[in-house]
Amino acid sequence: MKKMLAAIILIALPIAAFAEISITLDGGFSGIQSNSVIDIDHDSAAVWLGTGAGPAVSTDNGNTWTTFGKNPLPAAEVSALSVDNRGVWVATSHSQVAQGESYPFGDGISLTRDEGQSWVNFAPEQSAYYGKLAYDLAAYDSIAYAACFYGGLIRSTDWGTTWTNLYPSQLDTINSDSVDYVGRTFNRYSNRMFAVKTDETLFPDTFSVWAGSAYGVYRFIYTTNFSDDFSNGLRKWKAFGAPVPVVHDTLTIGDSLRTGIFDNMGDTLGNCGILSKKIFAGPHGFVMETDIYLQVTDTLGCFDEAGIGMPKVANPGWYGANNDSLPDAYGLYFSLSFIGESCPDPRVPPQARHHAWFNARYLDENDSLQVFDTYSDSSADRFINNWQTLRILVDDNDSVKFVIISGNDTIPVWIPPTKLSSSMMSGRNIVLGFRSSGSAGKAYHNAVRAFQTGDRVFPTYPDSIAHIYYDYYDTVLVDTLRLPGNHVVGLGINPANNTIWAACRPVSTGENLRVAYSTDYGRIWHAANIVDPADPGSKDVEGWDFAFDGTEAYVATSFGLYQSASPYGTWTRIPSFIDADNETFYRPDAPFYSVDVNNGMIWAGGNDGTVHSIANDGWHVIRSLIRADEHYAYPSPFSPVLSSRKGTTIHFKPATDSRVDV
Repeated sequence: MKKMLAAIILIALPIAAFAEISITLDGGFSGIQSNSVIDIDHDSAAVWLGTGAGPAVSTDNGNTWTTFGKNPLPAAEVSALSVDNRGVWVATSHSQVAQGESYPFGDGISLTRDEGQSWVNFAPEQSAYYGKLAYDLAAYDSIAYAACFYGGLIRSTDWGTTWTNLYPSQLDTINSDSVDYVGRTFNRYSNRMFAVKTDETLFPDTFSVWAGSAYGVYRFIYTTNFSDDFSNGLRKWKAFGAPVPVVHDTLTIGDSLRTGIFDNMGDTLGNCGILSKKIFAGPHGFVMETDIYLQVTDTLGCFDEAGIGMPKVANPGWYGANNDSLPDAYGLYFSLSFIGESCPDPRVPPQARHHAWFNARYLDENDSLQVFDTYSDSSADRFINNWQTLRILVDDNDSVKFVIISGNDTIPVWIPPTKLSSSMMSGRNIVLGFRSSGSAGKAYHNAVRAFQTGDRVFPTYPDSIAHIYYDYYDTVLVDTLRLPGNHVVGLGINPANNTIWAACRPVSTGENLRVAYSTDYGRIWHAANIVDPADPGSKDVEGWDFAFDGTEAYVATSFGLYQSASPYGTWTRIPSFIDADNETFYRPDAPFYSVDVNNGMIWAGGNDGTVHSIANDGWHVIRSLIRADEHYAYPSPFSPVLSSRKGTTIHFKPATDSRVDV
């Protein structure tokens, strides 16, 4: 099962292809079929348990249950479960014995969008083979994420029909995790994923996906907007042209000292600039703009130009001069340029030389290139040798507007009659630069901004990926402020105070078995002061799951269920789970593998059933009673020392009221 992580060995066998199977069912089995509960989640209508016999659902606070086992699902044992108001995602698995050892096999991922009345089963190869099983699931709207150990972190954006990997080295020049996975070596700990959570705490501009691996935590960061003040150089860009564009930390331009100045350098032969690594999209409207300074020093020089645009195709692969010089290289383009004397161009009438002009063009709704009649208007000389803002606006009806902002004035330059091509709104790189040979002057950019104006749409791939891990050789932070251990099997996100939680295991020297939380998105970590009363001298904490009620935090551990109020300095183990109505109880020192809070009601599960809080500080204990009228003990045999249950349960039902001796 999910919580008993076994050491597994790669068997290099061909992976079979699986087809999608749709099964319709009026209902599952009545009641709870298994006492093993490894996941609990809820939507607005129901509570779901991930059990050893399948997902179980209750719509009446646990009074009645329906369990869905093998058929309609591909297997009964749940390895992960995630629920939101759009659907319920369930991963299943099974174990196979080889040479006396038990090995985990994934059986794929299932989805219901009607509370279990019908299911669709998927078997992406990342989750349906030896060592490839989903240990955790997370959902946001129609997007699902699965942490699949050897299968890595995978994502579906089309309700499970197709699944693709998200690699921790996705944005690197050499995607080493992809090479490891495709080559079927599975050696990289960074791609062995155990936990995943979606993070909406920075909506609407930023969406994050957190993944726990055998090499720490990865945060995949998606942003709807894009901005850069060049304080970090060209980290967000790829440069093209010769000489190579540069960034000046500080530079005196005009009468002011500026910081973060992009200088596209240029030469007399071709354009130079920078191409954003991020693909920016605005299908419901967007604005993109840049602050420019067109410094003209010699009207007898050649050419000087600063502007902003988008290539006709995403990631065009420009690298040298003249890469972008053809008019059809751009699908969107807006610049301020100065035309000197020493570079005669038959397209430039003699009277236009020694003056500044606007250039604009775009790919229209018919995929035809529309070009602004540059010399039809008066000269733009008043905009040189001063800071200005070039802005392109596209509304939710795809209409385009080119304007310049000069001081407090917003001045329309071109409002064309036709619309922008929808292909350009689906996502392109942002380009800055163009031409500044130095003979006529220099072109500078101080900042760039692009933001969606309509309904937010996040890009397909992350803009950046942060890696948070324990580094034994890092001397910047003391151990107590670092991630305790690099094997992260559980994650939690609390939107009430933006805290990130991790259940850590040690991998190498210096690491520890701890539960930790961060209040600054993973830069600094604090170990939760949780202590096992049976071993108060040890600080080891085997944590599994997290839940939150406002800023109150709950942690499921292998020796009980713990709670703490912010700022989390004191932790208390919930002392008893007594069900007075059913005359039973759940041991407070028993392991809990899952915890959830729904409308103020605490739910927690382990390998002996489920508990949930009720009014007046009481508890309801839910267990499988498949043979309710028989007498039996489970587990049998058991060890009070070695067994995680720390005991056995004796079930009996007397025929009449009587005193019973056990």
